[in-house]
Amino acid sequence: MQANPGLAPYGASKAAMNILANVAHQELAGSGIRTVALVPGLTDTPGMRDSVGDDDYIERISQTYPGRRLGRPQDIVLLTAFLCSSAISELSGTVISVRPPATG
Repeated sequence: MQANPGLAPYGASKAAMNILANVAHQELAGSGIRTVALVPGLTDTPGMRDSVGDDDYIERISQTYPGRRLGRPQDIVLLTAFLCSSAISELSGTVISVRPPATG
């Protein structure tokens, strides 16, 4: 959710997620459907590594994150399960930024 020089289209697409989450909420709330967009940072997956292909870039980014590591898919599993539960039935139309934990 940052603006970076030379990446205007990428930044605009991320900003559009905020609007999409809100509009989806407005359109679907009456049907009892909640909408929450999760925005993970760079996540360490084989696909990401194939796509980025630059270990130096990955290392530089990881140093800017809490715990100095990239996110892992398991970092968002419990949050996702929680969001699917009835425990937060009032949360909808929002964007949650997910970063790896400070210990890791």
